[in-house]
Amino acid sequence: MQVRPSELRRRLFELMDQCLESGETIDIPRKGGTLRLTAISRRVPIAQLTRRPGRVVGGADLDTFSPAEWSP
Repeated sequence: MQVRPSELRRRLFELMDQCLESGETIDIPRKGGTLRLTAISRRVPIAQLTRRPGRVVGGADLDTFSPAEWSP
C-alpha cells in the first residue's frame, strides 16, 4: 500500500495498527525515494514451541554433570 506523507500524518496510528495486524507494508514516497513501514515478526511464545521429548529441560540435572560425561 502506498500512502502520501500528508495522509500518513493524518492517519499515522491507524496505519501503524493496520500494518501490525495485517503484516502489510506501507510505502511512503518522499523526496524522490521511498520509505517503508513494515512490521517485524514477533518471537514465538514458549507455549507455541514444539515439545521435544528426551531433550534437557531445566538446569537441575546439569548441576551434577561433569565435563567428562559429555566427552565421547
